[in-house]
Parts: sequence; structure tokens; C-alpha cells
Amino acid sequence: MHTYPLGGASGYSSVAAGVSALLSSGNDSAYQTFYNKFNDNASNTGYNIRIEETNSAYQGGSTVAFQETYAAALWAMDYFCYMAYSTNMEGMNLHNGPIGSNSYNAISPVGAASSYTLLGPGYGLWAFHYGSQGQPLKTTLSNPGNANVSAYGLLETNGGETLHVINKTYGSGATNVTATITPGGAYTHAQVIVLQQANNDVTATTGITFGGASMGTDGTWTGSYGQQQNLTNGTFTFTLPAAQAAIVHFF
Repeated sequence: MHTYPLGGASGYSSVAAGVSALLSSGNDSAYQTFYNKFNDNASNTGYNIRIEETNSAYQGGSTVAFQETYAAALWAMDYFCYMAYSTNMEGMNLHNGPIGSNSYNAISPVGAASSYTLLGPGYGLWAFHYGSQGQPLKTTLSNPGNANVSAYGLLETNGGETLHVINKTYGSGATNVTATITPGGAYTHAQVIVLQQANNDVTATTGITFGGASMGTDGTWTGSYGQQQNLTNGTFTFTLPAAQAAIVHFF
């Protein structure tokens, strides 16, 4: 099965239009609608569902190059989190290539090379995977300001909990979100690791960091969680700026 939720890149008149689609608040409901079309039939016949090929928008190499921006990092993190935490999807393969192209790739170049650059979608996949070994937890999000924010909870295999929080607001609609989290367990400490771009520029293709550092071209990384913080009366409060994503780890 193949799916590109944003359709063809040629349908977008500008990078701004593509970025707007990547960070649309309606994407999650579109993912669910797509999943619902085939899930019951597959489950009722004993099959586990896997998407063999997917990415944001097809037509790699489009002159409207929004598929490798920082917005695509936030998009990829949210897309994979949603499908992993909110459906029974067995797995998804993010499509790259073909060799020699630049389009919607997680790394550059595609193919054998002596060094590689991690691109927007790659940072999103990395953030999705980081601290994501365990079982999804039911997560209730109170959002009185109706900000474009998603949150996904996980009970880790080692007994801790993590919450992936993605603030998809940007530009004129940018909103710094203060979140108060009540984890399900009796945890006393929290640490936060952040995905961001140097200027919170969702159209940028460089300056992306995770845990305060970019991925080296040789695959080395020096980033980390922030300092340990204490919970207060079983809750933890932190502020997530616009156009950033965070993983909050409770222990």
C-alpha cells in the first residue's frame, strides 16, 4: 500500500502553501479517515496493516521544494506518532529517492556515500523514535485556546513514561504553549528534549537541532535531554515555543 497524504507537490503554488499543508490542524483527521477505509476488512481477515511506501507529497524534485523543510520534520514526527499511537498500524516505510534526487528524503545523498546530511523528514523520524519503545497510553489534551498542538503518551518498557508534544503553530499564528502534564504513574522527575530550528523558521532546510545539537555527517550526535526537574504535586509544567516539538520523559 502506498499513500502520500498531501497529494502531489505540483499542486502547491509556493513553499508557504506546502508548509501550510504540512502543518495543517486537519491532518490527523485525514489520517484517521484513510485508515478507517481499510482497517476493518484487514483486521477481520486476520491481517496486520503496513504502509509499504509513504511520505508527505509525491513528485520528488518539484520546483516547489517544501518536503525537506523544517516543517517536514514536525510533520513526520506528528504523522508517525499519530499512526503508531492512535491506530493498529503494523508499520510504515518513509520513501526516499530515487538515487540522485532531492525531494522528500530523510537523508542526502540517497545511495552509498562517505557522509550524509540528515534532512527535515529524517529529524522528524528520529524524534518520533527517540524514547518511543513501549505501549501507547490514552492521552487527554485540554486545549482551551485551540492551539494547533498534538500530544502522544507512552508507557516505556523500562517503566517510565514519555509524552511527545508537537507545537505546529508558526508565523502570524505562532503561539507559545504552556503545558501542565499529569503523568499516570507516581513519578517525581522529568527531563525534556526539544526538536527545533535555530530561528523557528518552518521554511528552513538547515539549522535543525534535536537535544541542542545537529546530527553529524558521520552519524555522531552530542545532544541530550535537558537537566532533571522535579514534579510538583504530581504535575509538571513547561513552555513549548511555537514551531517546536518536545519529548517529556518521566521517571
